[in-house]
Amino acid sequence: MEWMFITIFTLHCNYGITNMKIFISFLFIIVTYGSAQNFSISFDGTDDYISTGIPYTDLYQQTSIEIRTIFKWYAEDDDGGTTGQGIISNVSSASGHQIDLAIDVDVENGDKKLSIAWSDYSNLGSPDMERSVFDYTTINFDEWYDIKVRLEDDGTANWYLDGQLVETDSVNFTSLGYYSENGVPDISIGRANSVYDTYFDGLIDEIMISTGDTLGYWKFDTGTGEIAYDYSGNANHGTIYGATWSTDVSVYTGPVWYVSTEGSDENVGDIDNPFASLQAAINASSNGDTVLVATGTYIAPNEPHFDNGSSAGPNFYEKDSLVILGEGSETTIIDLDDHYYGFIFSYNSNDNIVDGFTIKNGGNLLITALNNSYDNTFKNCVFLATGGESYTYASYYSGENFINCTFIGDGENSALYNYPTQSVITNSIFYNYNGLISENYLEELTVSYSLFYAVGGDLPTGETLIFLDPRFCDPDSNNYNLAENSPCVGSGSGELNIGALGVGCDVIGYSLYVSKFGSDDNIGSEENPLLTIQAGLNAAWHHDTVYVASGTYLENIRWPEKSDISLIGEDKDSTIIDGNSSSIVIWIERLDENFDSFGSILIKDFTIQNGYSTYVGGIYTYSNSASIELDDLNIIDNGGINGSGLYAYGSDSVSLSNVLIENNKSYTQNSFAIYSRDCNLT
Repeated sequence: MEWMFITIFTLHCNYGITNMKIFISFLFIIVTYGSAQNFSISFDGTDDYISTGIPYTDLYQQTSIEIRTIFKWYAEDDDGGTTGQGIISNVSSASGHQIDLAIDVDVENGDKKLSIAWSDYSNLGSPDMERSVFDYTTINFDEWYDIKVRLEDDGTANWYLDGQLVETDSVNFTSLGYYSENGVPDISIGRANSVYDTYFDGLIDEIMISTGDTLGYWKFDTGTGEIAYDYSGNANHGTIYGATWSTDVSVYTGPVWYVSTEGSDENVGDIDNPFASLQAAINASSNGDTVLVATGTYIAPNEPHFDNGSSAGPNFYEKDSLVILGEGSETTIIDLDDHYYGFIFSYNSNDNIVDGFTIKNGGNLLITALNNSYDNTFKNCVFLATGGESYTYASYYSGENFINCTFIGDGENSALYNYPTQSVITNSIFYNYNGLISENYLEELTVSYSLFYAVGGDLPTGETLIFLDPRFCDPDSNNYNLAENSPCVGSGSGELNIGALGVGCDVIGYSLYVSKFGSDDNIGSEENPLLTIQAGLNAAWHHDTVYVASGTYLENIRWPEKSDISLIGEDKDSTIIDGNSSSIVIWIERLDENFDSFGSILIKDFTIQNGYSTYVGGIYTYSNSASIELDDLNIIDNGGINGSGLYAYGSDSVSLSNVLIENNKSYTQNSFAIYSRDCNLT
């Protein structure tokens, strides 16, 4: 079927002549043609070709040349002459030459190979041409080929088959030259040497030539007329000589499939005609293929579960080793449209990789793996189970891999279904869940370098696990990027970040609260405070402040190796830290030789009393780079041998403001209320 589009413009001109008007109307009709089906151009191998009018000067001295074509070859030239058949060329033995992409049967062993020949600028003026032969595959009759070749000034010819780089040849290519005796012809499609019988016998579905910017791109989709329209924007429309239109077109078979919000599921899924849904790409793909999903939000169509008909999708059914790549979890979003099973591996689907998505709005489940589906991998994904889902991930006796993922719950649901799963979780965040998984199945999991916060129930244990607020930039607005001082930054395996998203905002200083009426099982909020100051400092992270309510706290505090922590009491006379005569009240010392960034420490509005040790009883700071500010303190009734109230040795600086140091006991004649050495004391 052929479409005809008619655009009409009408122009009225009024000319005033005494008591009379003349109306002159101009009617412009522009007719363009389109088609409801695809076409190719058929060349008879005798005298058919297309002249593009592109002169050799448009390619001269270009340091990168790329040609891509989709073609089918019918037959050799059997008239006894030259056997080469040109696909795109500006070669003439009578005048000059520059570049030539052709099928040649005159290579060793009689193999039929595609090759590219060119005049290199380094041999300017020489009739000799450089050459690269695509040895990866022979060219067979009656088969469609999608081949691209790229000449680069690093001295390589890179050959691509179906979008994949399969061969790199070392060649002499610096930039494109030319050879001229009587001028170099313009670029032609469908023939090589314009003097000899080097016409192509077959079909060309599309062809593109680029010098970094596309010079010409002919899709041959009009289906009528003698013009081959150029879609590069350069108006290099070709004139068709003899070649005819054909409905025999290439059927795209991957292995790279494309999805875009501007696509259609009626398309073929190639780079120029992408699908509109991930499901269409999954259905079209073969095992081992790659699916590239462009930025955008995709509402998943319903692809029901094969057995019970419940809504699902995207749905993997007997799919292995697919690689599904989004452009990033911040910008590539799959909306599951409330499908019961959500994103599902429904049957015999293994070793697939899903990378770079936000997945949200599931039904009962967000991610599901069933019926011998296992060992699939999610990387750099955000799972938003905040729309009423019961579980983020469910499987039965299987297991997936989660790497650098961020799991977000609604506070009522569970992260994992209560069934055995041998899932491996690395560099991932779990946030705001009623529970992770039943205690009975916790040991089935392998979890490392991950963070859990506001997750109830039993949790895994391990030295690489973190149980702190992840410091999201703005979780209330679904911004799960990390603050600059997030405990997830640089804490993952290989010193990578934990979670799917990177740093997205500056330092966020949080406040934690401690009260005699709190519990160390609380999260440290003002409404749910912690019980001990040590728990508050342990829960703090860089740039945080711990507020302590009035009361007496029997503690010997070890300052955590974190930067810029502030400890503030409610009132210095009513907020008391009592060392119970068992050790130093506050001990600040670097133990990890790789840590040297205490930064600024503030201790304010406390009474520090009843501490005792060999060196000092009150505050001990040693071997660190901290700048310590002591404000509004009572340091009283402490005992030590070298410094009963304050001992400062090897710290960057200690400043005191409105500090009372009184009744601290000295056990030797060398003991002082304040002992300072190698420290700037003010």
